[in-house]
Amino acid sequence: MITNTKKTFRQDRLRKNPITWIIILLGSGFVFLLFVLPKYFDWQLKRTEIPKFISSIPVLEMEQVKLNETTKNKKEEFKLKSAPYRKKEKQVFPNDIDIVKIARVLELFSLQLQNANQYFELNKVNFGSKSKKTNSSQLNISLNFSTDLLNLKRFIKYIQKGEIPEIIEQTKETDITAYSFLKNNKVPIAHIDKLDFGPSKAKNENSKNNLNNLDVQMNIRLFFQ
Repeated sequence: MITNTKKTFRQDRLRKNPITWIIILLGSGFVFLLFVLPKYFDWQLKRTEIPKFISSIPVLEMEQVKLNETTKNKKEEFKLKSAPYRKKEKQVFPNDIDIVKIARVLELFSLQLQNANQYFELNKVNFGSKSKKTNSSQLNISLNFSTDLLNLKRFIKYIQKGEIPEIIEQTKETDITAYSFLKNNKVPIAHIDKLDFGPSKAKNENSKNNLNNLDVQMNIRLFFQ
């Protein structure tokens, strides 16, 4: 009985005292204004933007198609422009070395010089075994040939830089097939480990001065991946 009386008393006080209700209402209004109302306006704003987003989808899809097409064209353009360089790169630093092709290149170089009335006789080519190093693989080659000092310099430049001598360029029509093979098959990156030469014991009609002829022994390393 006493408990019910206290509860009724508190309810009567709340009904008679409006300040409590005013505080509750103000607090509720504050929460509404601070949190609920901004979320509502934000939601309404986003609702109005939905049609704009929907209408922009086809435009974005078209732009994506154009971008894909541009990227594809750029890739094709890059492949075309870089093809000669990539081909040269594969030749000068190949995955492996074709010994038969290297022997053919050396033979044709000698024959092309001879076609240009130059003295260069390739006497012997020995291929060593391939060896794997830290950053690359190597192939040792031993060469014996007879030539003069001028053509020795031409051969060294060809081995080191892959540049076909001008004298061969001038007479390429003599054997265009051999010239094309040399042009399209570069010697891999090479390092000359040994170069010995002395007066040649043989005489050759292609040499203007047999006294300047040399017998040459050269050891080189070709590099590949």
